Amino acid sequence: MVFKAWVADRDFANHLDIIKLQLSSGLAFLQRGYSLSLTHQYLPGGPSISSYSTPLPSVDDPFYISTDEVDPVLLGVVRMQGGLLLSDLMTAEDEANLGPAALVSDWRGLVEQRLLSKGAFFFGSKLSSFTGGVMNQRVNEGKGWGTSVTA
Repeated sequence: MVFKAWVADRDFANHLDIIKLQLSSGLAFLQRGYSLSLTHQYLPGGPSISSYSTPLPSVDDPFYISTDEVDPVLLGVVRMQGGLLLSDLMTAEDEANLGPAALVSDWRGLVEQRLLSKGAFFFGSKLSSFTGGVMNQRVNEGKGWGTSVTA
């Protein structure tokens, strides 16, 4: 039997602590002077270069977390510690406007990848193709490798 650990720790509280530690380390890295003034090159045929600037996050800012956890108690723990979930951002009206596609987990995963690609810092599982998708989008956004960590 082959077994792979898809999470940093099987205990939910420990796993959440690891995520928050990585986000704190990422914030410290950004505060040491990594520039969030980003320049990125688009694929041929698109605009050549685009620049934009993003303010540094604050220690007290909420953080976005993508999870397939469904236990309302554990999701409450995430929220109490400053985590935001897709269900916190999408309203019933959003889902109604999107129709049946809003219920499809693959579609929701694509939305979450896009959200995570926009963050100042990203932490994900190196065993996950979901993480790979986020990392690819972050590179396309011009975010340096130092703004992402996998474990």
